[in-house]
Amino acid sequence: MSISVNGQSVVPPGFRFHPTEEELLTYYLAKKV
Repeated sequence: MSISVNGQSVVPPGFRFHPTEEELLTYYLAKKV
């Protein structure tokens, strides 16, 4: 549940961030490559 603004993901206030393992792995691995 996020809105894309200028290519960045904007999360509404009060939204609890609970990424899945796949999302975490993709995020961290993409930064290392």
